[in-house]
Amino acid sequence: TNFQFLPNPSNPQQGPLKMDVYTPVGDVETSRPLVIYLHDGSFLPQYFNGTTTGSKTDSAIVEICKRFARRGFVASSMAYRLGWDPLNASADIRRGSLLNAVYRAVHDAQTAVRFFKKSVAESGNPFGIDTNRVVLFGQGSGGFVTYAYNSLDRIEELQLEKFRDINGNMYINTALVGNI
Repeated sequence: TNFQFLPNPSNPQQGPLKMDVYTPVGDVETSRPLVIYLHDGSFLPQYFNGTTTGSKTDSAIVEICKRFARRGFVASSMAYRLGWDPLNASADIRRGSLLNAVYRAVHDAQTAVRFFKKSVAESGNPFGIDTNRVVLFGQGSGGFVTYAYNSLDRIEELQLEKFRDINGNMYINTALVGNI
């Protein structure tokens, strides 16, 4: 099943995001674990990234989500915002655009989790999930996002020296893209 959810409204690259949800067929379980799968693709659109990956519908991701569903999980393959500038002559711009791409994608993953939790609280749990058993799973750049999702929980963690440009400014402008 395909669903849309809206990313953090404070982000300038706002637009509806989509996810595909895979559920077990034929069982009546109403408290399944949820796996949210984030694709690879180097934070670039498919084909521009030089690989066959970069979409929630990559064949490997679809197959893995189907296998999770056959084993009793609810699985979701979600899209997230991209936007890295790896060919820019400025190392500062390359680094900053990558950090912002990861940060935006973390916001999108948080929004997907909230979408599922809201579906339980307000829509009668249409997916039959247990909101205490939610796992994010990522491949390649999706793995970076899941790692950041699970490790960034305080704004101070973004204020480290390695997250500042050559002028000392933070790469991630939380006033523009939102706070963690």
